[in-house]
Amino acid sequence: MTAPAGFDELELALRGGSGVAIICEGETYRQDEAVFRRWFERRAREVTFHAQNGWRRVVHAVEQLRRLAAPVPVYGIVDRDFAPDAELERQHAAEFRGPVFRLPRCTIENYLLEPAGWHEVVRALHVREPQLPTGWDSLPAVSERLSEAYRASVPVAAHNWTVHVLRERFERQAGFCDTEYLRHSGVAEQVDLGARLAAWAGGFGAADEARAEFAGRRDLLVGLADPVRLSTYVSGKLVLQRVQQDVPIAAGRRRPAVDELVDRYLDKRPEPPEEILGLVARILAVAHHTA
Repeated sequence: MTAPAGFDELELALRGGSGVAIICEGETYRQDEAVFRRWFERRAREVTFHAQNGWRRVVHAVEQLRRLAAPVPVYGIVDRDFAPDAELERQHAAEFRGPVFRLPRCTIENYLLEPAGWHEVVRALHVREPQLPTGWDSLPAVSERLSEAYRASVPVAAHNWTVHVLRERFERQAGFCDTEYLRHSGVAEQVDLGARLAAWAGGFGAADEARAEFAGRRDLLVGLADPVRLSTYVSGKLVLQRVQQDVPIAAGRRRPAVDELVDRYLDKRPEPPEEILGLVARILAVAHHTA
């Protein structure tokens, strides 16, 4: 996989640019950057997108490029992840100027999970067959499949949310050791996530707190049920992986990777969702007002 450009390459790329540059997340150029570019390819003179791996690097790149007086206005878009509602509300205020904005949903992948788009993807995958596979043969059926993928991702989402909470609470405490987020929803079927968190947090004296936080976050997410509400807290990356495993493939055909399925989805849904369109419009308005 091709990694995002380093900072020097990024600075060089902006020298010949025009419009407004938006730094986004993504471990490879095929992730967030590719999605944003596809959505806004007809507006490439007005806005361009450039990936940096993780929100910290996005923030750093925006700060440094602004300090170095980049030849174009520079802003950032990062995933919401586990940011509280108050932080999102703050960026809606008229006086907010960024320069880094958060997505309203947990990750950009949450905007690639509309049932109508996946219904069309399944049609394309079975274009030579007389009928679509049972369970994917209607818009309500596909909607239920996506809801199932969200529900299956809840335990790992609750685990990662708990890691985030405890990291913020204890990272400055003596004995703290960090741990990574889990990236696959299937882990929940193999591992007791509460016990895993307790074993990790026990190293800095917070085993009971870890169990309690995990149970509370999981129960909250289970109670939401609706995918639209879950999309605020459950990473679309987890859900897409689940969909990639579950989507039916015609006999004799290779199962497409997640990136390939995203490409197929964007072929069917090339226009940016309203929330994304509104967020980029807000950034452009701020940039023009500040210029």
